Amino acid sequence: MATFKDVKRPLILGPLEWQILEILWHSGTCSVREVVKQLPQERRYTTVMTTLGRLFRKGLLNRARASRKFLYSTRVSVQELEHRCTEEILSRLLSILSSSGTPEVIMGQLVDGLERHDAELFRKALTRVR
Repeated sequence: MATFKDVKRPLILGPLEWQILEILWHSGTCSVREVVKQLPQERRYTTVMTTLGRLFRKGLLNRARASRKFLYSTRVSVQELEHRCTEEILSRLLSILSSSGTPEVIMGQLVDGLERHDAELFRKALTRVR
């Protein structure tokens, strides 16, 4: 059986997928109906069912049949998923930088953007780099 780390396709998650994962991290194992009840805004049952199926196919959820329904649970921790997403973003960024004629300019813009967006995070990152 493949593990989460073996999944090589790009991992792009939408807001509903993140909300569902957070519910499952907090609640443990849930049915579709239980997830629907815990969402902050009303969602159709079929929308949540489809989204859970996508998360399962992406390798992020376990799925077990219980009577006439499926029960879902997370296959990865918050930290594992954040690490994987960060690695993908960094990999894409480095790919762009390596194909660019001016990687220093792009890196400079990234650093400037980080400083403008979150000065405290920028200071922490700078300390870590040093």
